[in-house]
Amino acid sequence: MAPRPPKDDGKKAWDKVTQQATPLDPEKQNRHIEKTTAASAQKPKKAAAPSISGKLSFRQPLSVKPALQGLSRPPLEADKPPPLPQIEQKSRRRLGRGSVEIEARLDLHGYTASEAQLALTRFIDHCFVQRFTWVLVITGKGMRGEGVLRKGLPDWLSKLPLSNRVAAFDTAAAAHGGEGAFYLRLRKAKAGRA
Repeated sequence: MAPRPPKDDGKKAWDKVTQQATPLDPEKQNRHIEKTTAASAQKPKKAAAPSISGKLSFRQPLSVKPALQGLSRPPLEADKPPPLPQIEQKSRRRLGRGSVEIEARLDLHGYTASEAQLALTRFIDHCFVQRFTWVLVITGKGMRGEGVLRKGLPDWLSKLPLSNRVAAFDTAAAAHGGEGAFYLRLRKAKAGRA
């Protein structure tokens, strides 16, 4: 097998193109660049923003339209507080079997979302002061499992002041309401502080 001749990498084609090309008229060359003349040298120059590199610079600073200045940005995922951890499986099984005592219960059936959030906050504050560990909150499943309270509870628990009081939560066992109820493990109140 004979060795292949080295490739020209398009050199022949490029040479042909450059031979056929005609240079631009000097008047049309670099027409997008301002030409400095005596007239333009006399005009006061606008303050230029600092250059990004040696060749690029902005002539005018960017400005936000006045109508958009008062608007706030939409919340980002990073702005949301981290979700509370779930209760460990061993504790959840013990709660479901009744081996661990549930110290207080709150039934939110019939409440609106705002009423339920207020009642939940008061309930958890009371249980926290009483130094309870395990509580049960019954939200109900709602229509087709899409209950407002059931969906809202994890969000309420992950925000202040409840996130300082609740250590973890998880769906309850079937004996305590299943998907329509939640076990909550409360943090321990420090002595002298409620």
